[in-house]
Amino acid sequence: MNKKPLYIAFTALFIALLAIPVWLSPFFGTGTGKAPSPVNSEGRFDYGFAAKADEYLSDRMSAGKWLITAYSGAVETLLHTSVKDKVIVGRDGWLFYADTLDDYTGRSAPRNGELEMLCRTLELVNEYVTSTGGNFVFIAAPNKNTVYPEYMPLNYTQGSDSFLTALDAAMADKSYYLSLSAALGNAGVQTYHKKDTHWNSLGAAVAYRMTAEALSRRYTDYMSVGYTLREDHDGDLSAMLMPAWRRPDTQVYFNTVRGFSYKGNFRSTDDPIIETQGDGEGSLLLFRDSFGVALYPLMAGDFAEAYISRVVPYRLDLLATAPRDAVVIEIAERNLRNLLYESPVIPAPQRTAPEQAAELRTDGIKTEVVRGLTHITGSMGDFYGVVYLRIEASGGTFYFEACPQLDADSSACGFSAYIDIPSDSIKGIAVLGSRYR
Repeated sequence: MNKKPLYIAFTALFIALLAIPVWLSPFFGTGTGKAPSPVNSEGRFDYGFAAKADEYLSDRMSAGKWLITAYSGAVETLLHTSVKDKVIVGRDGWLFYADTLDDYTGRSAPRNGELEMLCRTLELVNEYVTSTGGNFVFIAAPNKNTVYPEYMPLNYTQGSDSFLTALDAAMADKSYYLSLSAALGNAGVQTYHKKDTHWNSLGAAVAYRMTAEALSRRYTDYMSVGYTLREDHDGDLSAMLMPAWRRPDTQVYFNTVRGFSYKGNFRSTDDPIIETQGDGEGSLLLFRDSFGVALYPLMAGDFAEAYISRVVPYRLDLLATAPRDAVVIEIAERNLRNLLYESPVIPAPQRTAPEQAAELRTDGIKTEVVRGLTHITGSMGDFYGVVYLRIEASGGTFYFEACPQLDADSSACGFSAYIDIPSDSIKGIAVLGSRYR
């Protein structure tokens, strides 16, 4: 039997299926612009042609998005699963971010002194903020499946421990550390979006209320001002699954929001730096991530001014020239371990000579000048403990405590210290350590 015609027919069918988006583009395409030319107005080759052509074709081939959406919708409806690795289809229409699975199952539990390292870093941050006259609060925004595990698929088993639960226990006696999971889960209202990674405005209001109380500040209690619900929130997880079909999620709109205005060139809530002025009193320095999009508008109105940053590492050294009444760090639970790789920028506290610290062997010490401070980093292999630097300088011998930090490439234990001694006056650096108890 001659199979060649069959192979040709199969190949033709395969090519035809791949071309469906092209065939349907006149009906579904959204682009109206003129096709780009590879030759610019001066008659020379346009080196931006490839990018322009890609954008032009994407605008006219949105039928591909409809095919992806149709396939994804069928799989979600019939098989109750996801075609996207980053999205987990839960129960009752809930979607979850797959990058939170390690926390949910317990695989993220701290290892090899990681918990002690993060606790020590937060203690150093609190010490520095307090020394500038401010009050510090640290909040970890729980993953959605930490607060609502009952909506996760049954084929995932929730672990008994995670980085967050371990940190909650270790920091339970610290007034600047807030454990939010129980409060968010027991708020009496839904505090997270069903089809988005993040908390909704009610969840942000719970977090703000606890933050303001920890700061001992007067605040607007948004949980008691009343609100309306609208089906107009575009969830990030829903958009991943069905890019061409808008399935709006419920959003909360408070009846009263204390006013504030933006300073400078504000573009969007994703700006790395946002500055505001409000109707309240005092000043705020807020370090935040995407959870902060719903949080900072509630906070900004209760302060006279706010500096809101999503830049990493955290620029706490800004307090040296612009002290703030309140300093808040907000970070998502799934990113807690990242703090071990990006130590905050704070002047290292000067100490007396440590009595029970031994000199450590390092894999190399690096120095560089960063914003007027000498930044010293190094690695000590598998040593986990409090790290001190003995600096021999032209002005004498000085001791500083460094922030613990993991090496980005090897995850070996290291340190980071910013000191106010000119690098050219440093004659020698020794690293001393005392293991965690």
